[in-house]
Amino acid sequence: SPPLFATFNAQWLNALSAAAFAAMLPEQLQQILPLYIPYLYTKFFSAMSATEAGRLTSAQVAALTAADFQALSTAAAHALNSDGLAQLSAGQGVDVASKFTATQIAHSDGLQQALVKSWTAATMNAQIDALGGVSRLTATEIRTLDADQLYTLSPAHFEGLLRAQFMQMTRQQLGAVVNLLSFDPALRGDVNTLLAKPTELANLAANWDGSPVAGT
Repeated sequence: SPPLFATFNAQWLNALSAAAFAAMLPEQLQQILPLYIPYLYTKFFSAMSATEAGRLTSAQVAALTAADFQALSTAAAHALNSDGLAQLSAGQGVDVASKFTATQIAHSDGLQQALVKSWTAATMNAQIDALGGVSRLTATEIRTLDADQLYTLSPAHFEGLLRAQFMQMTRQQLGAVVNLLSFDPALRGDVNTLLAKPTELANLAANWDGSPVAGT
């Protein structure tokens, strides 16, 4: 027979008190089908502790709505399954941007990656301005940006970028920012060195698969 809680629909679950919901065992909480998550009352997420939020499966996290996200405490938001956050669509990323507080986003790599995924070329400048520059992103987050997004930025947005962040850029990203490099002269030297080696560039063009550009 199927696990008990997997047989309960959202209507049944919504009849529980917030205290009863919070008292669920981990295995019971994880049995709730992801398709019911968007229909649960936000009171359950408001009362959810960090420990309980951390028990949500990646599929359950990916099913959360904007209202659910907003209802979570900062501690609960930080505890969410990172694999689930990585599955959020760009549309859900917009919800993250609009519903989470800056504090919640800034202290969670998963939330910040979801936020970055939601940025468009049209909103890129404002988002990077609010963040404080490209240097505030992790190397992983930088690699999620596409050329259209990077083309919209100004040289000032790259001030303070670390070499470790820069060297994680793909060849396509380098092509988008090569004329914007106003940051550390050492980084400019890295690009100029790469551009001055046609053989290496030809190899990159022939074999590049989206992986980071190798050091020169």
